[in-house]
Amino acid sequence: MEYRKFNNKIEISQLGFGAMRLPVFDANPANIDQKATEEMFMYAYENGVNYFDTAYVYHNEMSETIVGKILNSNKIRDKVKIATKLPLFNLDGFDPYKLLDTQLKRLGTEQIDFYLLHNMNEKKWAKIKQLGILEFIQKAKASGKIAHIGFSTHTSYEGFKQILDDYPWEFTQIQLNIMDTEYQAGIKGLEYAYSKNIPVIIMEPLKGGQILSVKDDQVDELKKKHNLENTPVSRIALNFLFDRKEIMCVLSGMGEMAQVKENIKTASMMKEGMQSENEKAFIKEFKDYVNSKNIISCTACRYCVKGCPVHIDIPGVFELYNNAVMYNSPEFNKVQLERFHKNASECIECEACKSVCPQQLDIPELIKNTINHLTR
Repeated sequence: MEYRKFNNKIEISQLGFGAMRLPVFDANPANIDQKATEEMFMYAYENGVNYFDTAYVYHNEMSETIVGKILNSNKIRDKVKIATKLPLFNLDGFDPYKLLDTQLKRLGTEQIDFYLLHNMNEKKWAKIKQLGILEFIQKAKASGKIAHIGFSTHTSYEGFKQILDDYPWEFTQIQLNIMDTEYQAGIKGLEYAYSKNIPVIIMEPLKGGQILSVKDDQVDELKKKHNLENTPVSRIALNFLFDRKEIMCVLSGMGEMAQVKENIKTASMMKEGMQSENEKAFIKEFKDYVNSKNIISCTACRYCVKGCPVHIDIPGVFELYNNAVMYNSPEFNKVQLERFHKNASECIECEACKSVCPQQLDIPELIKNTINHLTR
């Protein structure tokens, strides 16, 4: 396993274990298969992984408990770093002190090594400052309940930069992969954080596994063209990230032992600046090929959202349709639709959106098509 330095002294494995897609017994995310998870965690630990990432809400609030049980029962808690996150999904009646104490109890630890404000954006950031949550994290650090303070985000580069500049963060966590280099904070955000000496954790390195769902003759031909027939796409995609000096750790939400073994193999072979020219050429052509399958030519200008009487995130809904087709991943995007865009079915076909769309899209019809495609 290769390691990278945090604060020039703490060694962090460049592959981190994300505990958000653990093996389960059935459709209920809370029913985690603890035995299978323990085998995966211990294999990862024994092969050099020392960063385990969870969150209050993962697996219907069961992930932290399982992580704590496994790390403590195997007596490796003090040999690894735990990262978890303060939930910010509902800031009404918010008691961060109570939440943190609950998390410490679930994890069976006196201190959380890396504590993140979860899924930050500009609107939440403004409210967080009003609610005194910054004072809370400072007190929590002073008391020893947390060691290092950071935030995770899926916001734009502009929003990311605003939040990053507004507080002395010790680290941050962003989404980045071969397809999303100019999406959310993107490469630009990664490089900006590095310029401020703020370590970056990467999430969604395989875009929730969607990148691996692109399996067809065209991909096989691209691999053959670049002499990569025996190289898994997962390895090429992870190498893209391990190649970058700005990244401290890449999280992978691993759900089965085969994934753990393959990712550890990759993380043990790759160092900064080592990605081959063949892999770089493949990534460019793979990205162009996947993007060529884009169905809805929405540019996410968001003019349509402003006048929507039922407040549908129209570009977000269309992104799910495009992803389902581009990555051959309808089931994954169906879950996203149900979790984040339930109100898409409330469209009243008023056509207020249609009249302001610069692309002249038939938005009400496309919303129906999206729902039909993802729920059939």
